[in-house]
Amino acid sequence: FKDVTDILEAEARMNEVTESRALQSGKLEMASGILHDIGNAVTAFGSDVAKIAADLEWRELDDMGKLIQLFKGREVVLEQAMGKGKGVALIKFVKALQGSLDMRRVDYQKITQQLTETTSHVQDILNIQRHYVKGKQKGERSPIQMRHIIEDALAMQERALEKRGVLIHKNMSMNLPSIKGDKTKLIQVLINILKNAGEAFDEVEDDRIKELHIGLMEDVDSYVVLKIEDNAIGFEPERGPSFFEKGVTFKETGSGFGLHNCKQIIETHQGEISLASIGPNRGATVTIKLPFSIDEPAQVKSKEV
Repeated sequence: FKDVTDILEAEARMNEVTESRALQSGKLEMASGILHDIGNAVTAFGSDVAKIAADLEWRELDDMGKLIQLFKGREVVLEQAMGKGKGVALIKFVKALQGSLDMRRVDYQKITQQLTETTSHVQDILNIQRHYVKGKQKGERSPIQMRHIIEDALAMQERALEKRGVLIHKNMSMNLPSIKGDKTKLIQVLINILKNAGEAFDEVEDDRIKELHIGLMEDVDSYVVLKIEDNAIGFEPERGPSFFEKGVTFKETGSGFGLHNCKQIIETHQGEISLASIGPNRGATVTIKLPFSIDEPAQVKSKEV
């Protein structure tokens, strides 16, 4: 009877794993479909914006310029036909109308340029998302450059930080050794950290210059070290470790799972993550250490950018 029980329990666990994988596969397929549909909508929107931009020459402004020159050449006739001073007033009115329309044309050009840049930014984000969904489907860990993961995370969060008026400073060493990891999971970690940094600035009540410093380097223990430091709201120093506890949150709408999941992901990569602050209103620093890929030796020297 014991042997049969063990077999049944093993089969039950296998069924759970199979169902979990099927569910995950379904989610990925749904995500891929959603990204595809959004991409099509953004492409169509971009095409409409391009049509508007191409139609902003407003040749009628040139025609109005010609009309003004014609009126100036017939100013005496206009004065005789319309009355003293009225011919000059007509010319001034048409010139003012031309100037007003030209200013509106310039404003529309700026708006369409902004829409074009925003559309391009959304397309870049969608391409990154597709890249990571595809990577997740493979389920493989491979040598990757941490700098690329950081840039991709910033591409998705940079606009949100800029809207908050946050200045981003990057000091990332080039030619660092690769780390071996799951790029989808690591991008998830960095997006969460950058999002938290942005939300921390929302609690700042003074008019300080908001700054976020991102540093990437290597240390003597064969680790790639990432530091993300802000000058936002901060917290009591002793509270640092508690942020990573499951279910613990200090936000009104927080779930308490974000940083806990980040810690789990980093630890499965044989790395370390910490969050520190020297006190309330004094900012906070997230430090992530990940080991070099064993397939690639450490570089002797790094350049910084």
